[in-house]
Amino acid sequence: MFSSGNFIILSQNKYHDEIIFRSIRTQFFCQQILITLCTANVITSNYKQLQNNMNTHNYK
Repeated sequence: MFSSGNFIILSQNKYHDEIIFRSIRTQFFCQQILITLCTANVITSNYKQLQNNMNTHNYK
């Protein structure tokens, strides 16, 4: 976390602030994409596993 002194210095430099906020936003966005992709991957692999189980046990 910032100490109050550092935060005042950052707030005086609006351009620098904007870069920091953008990088935080970008990191958050990338994390959301990764979480979504991982979730989709897990769902897909679970579905394939379920299909394989049904094919093995002939639940058609």
